[in-house]
Amino acid sequence: MQIRTCIFLLQTSLALAIASCDSDTEPHVLQPCAGPVTVTVTPSGDAPVFNWSPACRVSRLAVFSVPGHDAEDLGTSLWRVQSSTLLVPPIQYGVVPPTAQAIPPASLLVGNVYVVIVDRDSSGVVLAEGSGTFVR
Repeated sequence: MQIRTCIFLLQTSLALAIASCDSDTEPHVLQPCAGPVTVTVTPSGDAPVFNWSPACRVSRLAVFSVPGHDAEDLGTSLWRVQSSTLLVPPIQYGVVPPTAQAIPPASLLVGNVYVVIVDRDSSGVVLAEGSGTFVR
């Protein structure tokens, strides 16, 4: 009888452990972005945090200065991160996710306006993109 009780307790514990895992929020199960995404920026000292919705995988994230508060002709990025295995949200400015490559981040100046752009491409065709502006 004790063996059955032990087996039952082990099965119950295992079932509860599996049920407590929310696999929909695990990064490895996120699908690649397939359409427009909405980018949000959360201030966090000198290094804002970028998130996007729907939560999906993108190829690149880049931050640009917005001279004159105009998103046209953005010029060279202040920080860019990309990955062939695709990036998942959230990403903090200057923190390179595993399996990603990045250019070193430039300092973000207090009071300046910036734009962050995320996109996913396949063989040069942009399949999804989104952007958001923020002030440091």
